[in-house]
Amino acid sequence: MAYRDLGDPDLLALVAAGREPALEALYDRYARVVFGVAYALLQDVGAAEEVVQEVFLAVWQKAKTYSEARGSPRLWLMSIAHHRAIDLLRKRQRVGMVQVSDPLPLADHPPASEDDPTEGAIANERRARLHQALQHLDPSQREVLLLTYFHGLTQREVAQRLGIPLGTVKTRIRLGLLKLRSLLGPGMGMEA
Repeated sequence: MAYRDLGDPDLLALVAAGREPALEALYDRYARVVFGVAYALLQDVGAAEEVVQEVFLAVWQKAKTYSEARGSPRLWLMSIAHHRAIDLLRKRQRVGMVQVSDPLPLADHPPASEDDPTEGAIANERRARLHQALQHLDPSQREVLLLTYFHGLTQREVAQRLGIPLGTVKTRIRLGLLKLRSLLGPGMGMEA
């Protein structure tokens, strides 16, 4: 069986059935993307590599829980990566290993893969589009989105840090995401 030729849902079904080659095919397909998500949040190659390992271990252990009703396999993987990176970021913040800064963490990123320069170019172009779209947001919306999605703070932590009501944080996030969706359009993972 040529696992690499199968679609993501079929691969996940095979992973759920305990087929290691299916997990290897998913890893080959998405490890760099998962690394990119983790690196964007953590800005640390070693920590991002740790997240990649944790994500694929979670996929191996929880493939049976995947449901297409909650999104594509790619989005499921990205969601796991995002949550694992946020957990690691919060852990580091608790022990004082990192200081939350205000600049966009999009400026520094890992070099494009030598194996697939096209993938690296696409990732760089998406990163640039996101950076540009963030600049078009109302500053208060941009601030809460950066603190939530790039620095790993909970909505409650953002409210405490900024000294504003939790409901205001939630509204700014919702409006900011809607504006980003309209600015970025299809192909950026912002589809409804």
